[in-house]
Amino acid sequence: MELTHFFCDIIITNMRAIKNLVGKVASIKRRNKVLLENFFSLSFLQATNCILSFITLPYLARVLGVGAYGLILFAQVFAQYFIVITDYGFSLSAARDVSVHRNDRAKASEIFSVVFTGQFLLMLASLLVFSSVVFLVPKFRVDWPIYLLSFGVLIGNTLFPTWFFYGIERMDYMALRNLIIKAVFAISIFVFVKHRSDYIYVPLINSLGYIVVGIFSLIEMRFRFGVRYSLPKYNAVRKCFRSATPVFIAVAANNINFFSSTFFLGIFTNTVVVGYYAAAEKIIMAIGQVMNTVFNAAYPHISKTIQESREVGLGMIRKISRLTLPVFFSFFILFLIFAPQIVGLILGMDFKESVPIEMILSGLLLIIPIEHIIVVLALIPLKLDNNFAKIYFILGVINVLLLTLLVGVLKLGGVAVAFSTVATQALLAAMMYRELVKNNVQILTLKGWRWNLLNLKR
Repeated sequence: MELTHFFCDIIITNMRAIKNLVGKVASIKRRNKVLLENFFSLSFLQATNCILSFITLPYLARVLGVGAYGLILFAQVFAQYFIVITDYGFSLSAARDVSVHRNDRAKASEIFSVVFTGQFLLMLASLLVFSSVVFLVPKFRVDWPIYLLSFGVLIGNTLFPTWFFYGIERMDYMALRNLIIKAVFAISIFVFVKHRSDYIYVPLINSLGYIVVGIFSLIEMRFRFGVRYSLPKYNAVRKCFRSATPVFIAVAANNINFFSSTFFLGIFTNTVVVGYYAAAEKIIMAIGQVMNTVFNAAYPHISKTIQESREVGLGMIRKISRLTLPVFFSFFILFLIFAPQIVGLILGMDFKESVPIEMILSGLLLIIPIEHIIVVLALIPLKLDNNFAKIYFILGVINVLLLTLLVGVLKLGGVAVAFSTVATQALLAAMMYRELVKNNVQILTLKGWRWNLLNLKR
């Protein structure tokens, strides 16, 4: 009898173990399926964005000319400062909260109500400041319609809760939204922009696309996902801002540092110099966005996985890193060597001054992905972002001083600014790397003949 009980216990124990194993395998398959779906959705999105950008960019560069195109890009950068403010880091902090409570509709509605209210208040404050600068500063007042029309993109971004769709890992909605915006924008550009005097239609068309899609996204959230808005309490909004502040300072400082290159050129030089620099930068960033698709798709998944199993999440980061770095390095070499041909093909012969700028900025195709891996896939999910504010503040001060010296004092142009941009981004990546080392997370360790990015140790 005892022997029978012994064998029965073994059978039951093994059956439980097999059941748990099957459950884990099924769970992993489901998660991998979601990750792959997000990856392909974002890949389709970024590839489409890249294709449509490379359709409209050559056309606008040739029709509008360097000066008018530089003015439009400068206005976009100016508006981008306020977009960063209204985002307030929610694209990462709120996405992380939603990813944890994605199956709790009431909690998801609560998070949406708090974050959306906070962003809407920031948008109103931004509109007041933005309008004041445009109408009080002579350099902006001359072309005030361009700047005010560019502000419409901020309204559309506020209406479209990107952070929510990131959190629930429904990147297909974001892909569809951006596809519609880019497609309508591309078609409208060819229809309405025929001459250099039509440049005012560019920000108008762009803003209308963002606003319309933002309105439809709110309707979709209400009826498809059952997310309801209710006026939140003051303390809930304040708590939301307080929890997002460290991420906001980090993300805002990094974006402001990056946008400051074009902004400083616009303040201290003219729209022609801005056109040469910003057009080259736009090509690099279009490619960079496609390359960073895998990180954007993986972030909510890794963030949730690390909360459940640190080792599994770190293993995913290692695999993603080993697969992507060789690709990034290949793009860097390609754009470094063939910059004259790429600029000539996309922008035309009027943008010959953009060639050396393009060659220097090609370094970002390697630096920024490494920075994304360190910050977005490792530091933030691991909640090692305590020193973000200090690091980005230091980089911000260095960048402003450097740009002021190069552009404001020495009166140098886009080439010097390109060097400054690459140098500050490389320094940022090095400082973030140091944060991982301080927490026993090793990067770029040599094993045999292979480089392993993020050879993470617990």
